[in-house]
Order: sequence, then C-alpha cells, then structure tokens
Amino acid sequence: MNRISRLKLALCLPAILFGFVSEAPGEVILLGVNLETTAHVAYTPNDGEPVSETVTDSSDEFTINELGNFEERSDARITFPFEDRGEATVIANGHVQSPLVVGGSLHPIVDLNANTEDVSSRMLEATTVGTLQVEVTQRPAKASLRVEAFGDIRGGGDASALVTFGVEGADPLFEFSVSGDLNNEPMIGQDEFDIDPGVYLFKVMVSGMKTEGGKGQSQFNDLRISLDSFLDVGQEEEPIKEIFWEALNGDYNQATNWEPQQVPGAGQTAIFDKNQDYTVNYGDEESGRFVVVRGHPTFTGGSYEVLGGSEESPSLVVGATAVDNATLTLANHQLESLFSTIGNEPGANGSVVVENGSDWTEQGRMVIGNEGIGSLTINDGAIVTSSETRINQGSVTVSNELPQKGIDAEWETGNLVIGLESTGVLNQLGGYILSDEVYLGFDPGSTGFATVTSEGDLAQWEFGRVLSIGTQGEGRMAIVNGAEVLSESGEADNAHIDLGVVIGSEGYLDIKDLGSTLMAPGLAVSIAQDGTGEVTVRNGAMVDCRQVDVGGVGGGNGTVIISDSTWRCNEIFRVGEFNNADGGSGKVALSNGTLDVILLNVFINGTIEGVGQIIADIVGIINGTVAPGVPIDPFKTAPKQDVPIGTLTFRGNVEMVGALIEIGIGGLAEGEYDVIHATGSVDIQGATVRFVFVDGFLPQMGDQVAFLIADGTTSVANLTTIIEGVAEGFELQVKEENGMILFEALNDAQPEGEEPTPLPTALNPDADVNGDKVIDADDLIEVLENLKRTVSQ
Repeated sequence: MNRISRLKLALCLPAILFGFVSEAPGEVILLGVNLETTAHVAYTPNDGEPVSETVTDSSDEFTINELGNFEERSDARITFPFEDRGEATVIANGHVQSPLVVGGSLHPIVDLNANTEDVSSRMLEATTVGTLQVEVTQRPAKASLRVEAFGDIRGGGDASALVTFGVEGADPLFEFSVSGDLNNEPMIGQDEFDIDPGVYLFKVMVSGMKTEGGKGQSQFNDLRISLDSFLDVGQEEEPIKEIFWEALNGDYNQATNWEPQQVPGAGQTAIFDKNQDYTVNYGDEESGRFVVVRGHPTFTGGSYEVLGGSEESPSLVVGATAVDNATLTLANHQLESLFSTIGNEPGANGSVVVENGSDWTEQGRMVIGNEGIGSLTINDGAIVTSSETRINQGSVTVSNELPQKGIDAEWETGNLVIGLESTGVLNQLGGYILSDEVYLGFDPGSTGFATVTSEGDLAQWEFGRVLSIGTQGEGRMAIVNGAEVLSESGEADNAHIDLGVVIGSEGYLDIKDLGSTLMAPGLAVSIAQDGTGEVTVRNGAMVDCRQVDVGGVGGGNGTVIISDSTWRCNEIFRVGEFNNADGGSGKVALSNGTLDVILLNVFINGTIEGVGQIIADIVGIINGTVAPGVPIDPFKTAPKQDVPIGTLTFRGNVEMVGALIEIGIGGLAEGEYDVIHATGSVDIQGATVRFVFVDGFLPQMGDQVAFLIADGTTSVANLTTIIEGVAEGFELQVKEENGMILFEALNDAQPEGEEPTPLPTALNPDADVNGDKVIDADDLIEVLENLKRTVSQ
C-alpha cells in the first residue's frame, strides 16, 4: 500500500541557500522564488505632449526563520512622478505563507492622484509575475496548485486583469479574467497533476490593470493573487527488499509464484533458492537486482532486465555464499545485466549455461570466480556480450554442440583477464570469440590457461592490440586442431604479444596441427621480456607476425620451437638481446621447420639450431650460436649424442662474426654429419667451431668432412676449434675448398678415455710387448730377449 506524505519544501531551503543540494530519494527542492513587476504609465496633459514611463522592479530575497518559514514579505514598489500633479504607485507584495504554501499574495495597487483638470487622459498597465522553481528528484511527485483572486477593482475608467498560471515552456494550466468586487466571491483556479523528476518553473502572472480616460481618482485596490500550493512526493512504505521464488515451475509475472505474493520490481531483489531443477517463464520483465542462491533454475522465453547493480553490488549473482551450489540456465531467453558475479564468496559454487539461441548482455564487468568458484558455458548458438571479463577462479567454455545447425556460439567481451589472483581457464571448443586486450596469469602467483581447439567446427578467436601470456604470473595457451587466433591490430596501435613479461613470470604458447594458426601480421612478439617464455609451433601449424624478439633485456629466457611448421615474420626476427650481453638469452630450434623472415639477427646470447630452413631477405651478423642437426622434442631438448645428424639451410648470404658453430660428426658418409648450407655467400670471422664426434666415430688421418657448403663464395679468418668425443692428442685443420669449409684429420683419433699401449720394458711383464694385442707367454719371451740383449751390451 502506498503512503503519500506531504513534503515541507521550506525545510530544504537552508541547504539550498548555502549551495548544497540534497540527493535523497523523492525530495522536492525549492530552487528559487522571484517576484517582478513591470509598470507602464502614460498621460496627456491638456497643454502639452503625451508623457510615457516604464519601470521594472523585482525582489527575490526572503528571510527564513528557525522553523524554515519565510518570515518577511518582499515588496516591489514602483513610483511614477507626475511632476506637480502627484504620483501613480504600484505595490506588489509577496511572501510564503507557510512551509507548504509558496507564492503568497500579490497586491498590485494603482492610485492616480493627478490633477485631473490638467490631464485629458491617463492609463497605467502593470504586469506582476511570481515564479516558483522546484526540482523533483528520483520519484515522481503529485502537485496540487491553487490560485485565488480577491479584493476589488474600481475607478473612473475601465479596470480588469488577466490571471494565468502554469509551467514555464508549456501551455497554461488555467487562466481567468477578474474585474469589479471580488471580496465576497473570489475567483479561484486550481489543478492537480503528477510531475516526473526534473526541474520546473511555475509561474503566476497578473496583467492588464488599466484605466483609460475619465476624471478623478481611479485605482486597483487590493487585488491579491494567492498561490496556495504544495508538492506531495509519493512515499512508499518501507519496501520489501527480497522476494523469493516459491513455485516449482511458472511465470515470472505471476504474483502467487512469489513470497511475499508480489512480482519483484525496481529496487528489489529476486531470489531463486529452490534446491532443485525448475523453470521460470518470462515475458518482458525487469528488476533492480537478482541473486541465484542455490538450485538449478532455467530462464526461458522473453527477456529479463536487471540494471540496478554496481561493482560493489552486482545486479546478477549466481552462487552468492559459501553454502551455495547454483546453476542458472538460459534457454531461448534474453538477459541484460549491470555487473555480474558467478561464484561470489569463499566456498560458493556458481555456474551459468547460455544455450539454445539465448542472448546475455552484460553492460558492466563480469567476474567468474570472485572468491568462490564460477563457470560460464556458451553453446548451441548462444551469444554473450560483456564489456569486461575476469576469470579469476573458474572457467569459461565456448562450444558449438550442434554444428549441423550452422550456428556458432559467440562471445564478445572487452578486456579479458584469465587468472587474476587465482587460476582461470578458458576452453574454446568451437564458435567465435571477439575480445579486446587479453591477459593470462595477470597477478603474481596466478595462473591462466586458454585452449582454442576446433572440435567438429571451426574455433576462431579474434583479440585486440594485446595478448599477454604470463603477465606477472604463469600463462599457458594452446591453439590446436586447426583453430585460429588472430588480430587485426597493427603497428600504429602499438599492438603486441608478450610471454613472460616480468621477472618470475612464465608464458607458454603451443600451436599445433595442420590449419592451427596465430595470425597477427601487425603485431610485435616478445618472448621472455624479463621472465621465461616458450613458443612451440608443430605438426603443420603456422605463425604470422610483424617482428619477434626472443629473450629480453632484463634476463628473460626465451625459446621458439618450430617442428614441421612455418613461422613467418614480415620484419625483423631477433634472437637474444642485442643491447646487453648479460641480458636475456634466446633460442630458436628447428625440427624440419621453416623460419621465413625479412631480417634475421642472432646475437651473442642467442642460439639457432636444428634441422630445417631459414628463409631471409637479409641475414644480419650472427654473433651467437649456430648448431645444425639437433632435432628438438617439442617439450625438451634431447642429448646431442642420442639424435640423428641434420642440415640447417640459410637461404641467402650469411656472416658470422665471433659466433660459435657446433658440428656433430658420426661418420664420413652424407647424412652422418651436421651441415650448414647457405644458398648465398658465407663469411666467417673470429668464430669458434666445436666439433663433437658421436656414435663412436674415430676419424683417421686424412679424413675430410665438409661441414659448411655455400652456393656462393666462402671466406674464413681467425678460426678457433674445440674438439670433443675423442682422446686428447687428435689434431685437425679447417680449410676452404670449392665453396666448402671442411676439416681434415691430421692424425688418427683414439677413443676418449682409453690408455695408450705401454712401451716395451723388461720391468713391465704385464705389457703387450710384442704388439700382437694379446698379453701371453710370447710377451714374456720378448722381455727376456730384450734383457739378454741389454746385458750382452
């Protein structure tokens, strides 16, 4: 039951006069009261030219007593001098009669005391306007307004007045003319109406009041226009804040389905807490806020609008408290909310499933797993839109379980954080995601996982200018089964992909399977700025970007593994940190992979290794490590001695200055030793070559291996060699020959760790003295013969 309570306007005035405006619900605030009179007097002397005067005066100052009432009247008095013929005076008095009466009385009085013998005609026109400006806040108000005219109008000439009342800018609410004696039967105008929240200017105007011609005195005496008015604000009784769904299945707008029996309205909370499965049917409803506490309601049909929320008090909460285990299903339903949380307090579990063509629009931030655990599932052609999403402790799954319908599930969000303070998971099993900036593992100690996989239908994710994997925590992202992740942002937007951003952070990106693609031709990729980062591209996948840095300035360690796949870079690809030899390290490992770049630089703390090809318009100076023939397991590097030998091909010219070249050799036949192949020219200056002999191969004097082949010219100077895998004492030389750089053994290599054959001596009976590789009696006879020869001498 509504209760109408009369609001005393004057109580608001002290705050207004000192510059404060209250914002309490349902107030009517008096913004100003003004009284203004404009008068025009004209007369024509018998012996002269016509005389005319116009004067305006106003007053809007009122004194307020302790009770908030107007204490004094404000007078506007206008006097016209008639030289020696007297005066014509107009007096307008206004006041507020009580806290509930605004406007008071207007007393226009005209008194012409001129020497009538010298004046052939006279006229006075006066207009008195009283205004009342109020503001109605939040709830509508009911106005009851009354104008009363009484007094008398008398004189020697015609005298009348027109009274109008209304709201500035609109047609008058009422108007009437007055004349003659009104003391016994005053003229009254009144109206009642509702006014919506806003600022209004009410105006009462008295105009006319004139006499023309005639002799003697003529006046308007005590014509008073009283505006007795009040503004009542509809004041509800203390509203019921929580309305509970009581029916098993039923219509939302049916009052008997609720406890108490009323449909939730604005400012109320609709609570669905039945601990079982049930269905709520919708038309077009709206509520201030609603909470699913427990149970498994399904909203179907129509639409539901809950826009009364804020960050602190979301409009939608699924799984509010520690005892809640709630699942909300939207089936062929439209939902619009303002801030939503799924899994709010510690211990709470909340889930939302959006399916069967449903459409959920979140105008604010969506939090999945605030302090509890939350999940969101989007499938069956459903659409979800959110201005921002945080997956803190929970998961989002986007899928299309009915691909035969040809309708993809879709999720559009602003900035997306996966793993804010805890562990967040995104599984895209099909359909389409459109997002702005993306962050996985945002805070220290957090973990973010994202998997994009096409299971029966294409999964495509388009993000904005930032993809950060391992921002301050740990981030892991996988693009598999032909899924596509892409960005249309470009260099002008400072767009970038980062892995392992700060010290202690870790970022991992795995792209595998034919058709799986990271397509971001305008983005710069930074792998391990200050943390740890690794990108694996394998099994026919592809990456396309603008530029790449592997390894960062602050000690980041970055790795790129390309296995049976292609990485395309349309600008520069840098491995290792070029500004700081003590900075981060970078490695690119190929396993039948292709690196297709415009410019490649491998710096002193960078490594490029493996079997595959590097297609580069320009290969800059290589200061780091080049190690062909080390196929890489996608998740760990196998020991060199346990893997086959291979060829690393550079398509173009190669210049190595101060580089380290690692060559594995397991035999002399083709395919048994590592090879660097350059389709252009090769220049090696001040480099070091480490030869590692594997699989028990022992080169013999004169053996040659061409470990570097150039289709163009070769140039070598100041080369240093390191030998591993054979016993000390083995010697070789490096030389150029017919576009090849090869080594030649200068003596026979011995197995690593085997002692040389002892020299024959009579004091060493355990030696193979005769050199037949067998220690037996023949060796003892040889010792005795040696002894005999020695004694005879």
